[in-house]
Amino acid sequence: MILYLAIAGSCAEQKANAATAPAYTLDGLALSSTGSATGLILTELLNGPDELLLADYSSSSIKSYSFDDSAVPSFSSVADSISIGNNSSRALVFGDSGNYIYIGGVNASTNIVRYNLNTAYDIGTTTGSTQTVSSSLYSSGAQGLAFNDTGTKLFVADGSSVITLTLNTAWDLSAGSKTTNNLSSTTDDDGDNITNYTGIRFNPTGTKMFISYRNSAGNPASASANNPKIAEFDLSTGFNVATASFARSLIVNDDIGQLSTTASTFIAGFDWNSDGTKLFVAPVHADALSGTGPIVCRYTF
Repeated sequence: MILYLAIAGSCAEQKANAATAPAYTLDGLALSSTGSATGLILTELLNGPDELLLADYSSSSIKSYSFDDSAVPSFSSVADSISIGNNSSRALVFGDSGNYIYIGGVNASTNIVRYNLNTAYDIGTTTGSTQTVSSSLYSSGAQGLAFNDTGTKLFVADGSSVITLTLNTAWDLSAGSKTTNNLSSTTDDDGDNITNYTGIRFNPTGTKMFISYRNSAGNPASASANNPKIAEFDLSTGFNVATASFARSLIVNDDIGQLSTTASTFIAGFDWNSDGTKLFVAPVHADALSGTGPIVCRYTF
């Protein structure tokens, strides 16, 4: 009986510790591994259940690589790819349990496009059927895309604003309304303004919002360099950007490298794994100092 109680108590303690394990926060994250996407010029990163996707400017395509989130995947073998016909894509997000993939870019006429997938999350099964966001709903550039849990809200990171597109029909880009929340006056831990967004993600309940940014191309060795960072916001109402308050930021320049000896690179994209315990970050360019990359980084607690 005593042995049973000891085991039961131990199991209860383990469950309690597991329940409070860090997830979907930048607090406590540390670099754990890297991989080099040699030869690519990146504009976005997206995680699927068993793959990592990269948008490649140099080939005007979206490429997928097999992985299980235990490490950065090898980029020597491409699993599947989509040719997107231009180099302007800056944003990727899956929707409707992986039945759609949405691609956003900086061309106003076709800046957000939905592709159908015959097999969920498999970009190798993309059909010829597409849907473009209504011009009356949105006609600006998209540097990052994210959905709420029901597909009724599509969030667009654009400049220093987060634009919420409230869709009349879930996952459908044809009609809806929009609101804009400008966060340019928000400052991070270093006193830098959070501007020039390059990506956006949420936790599953929408109480955490993450934005990648860099508000100047300053010398990374300077104290005022405004190095590439990711900001974490708390939302008092889930998926309501108007309720966002800054929590903390993470500087990644020392990990992803530099554009040149006098300028920081941009974050091309970032995404969490399925339970928010690992964060993957990719820069646009190879590191000018080491000549390797783009260096894709994996962070863990």
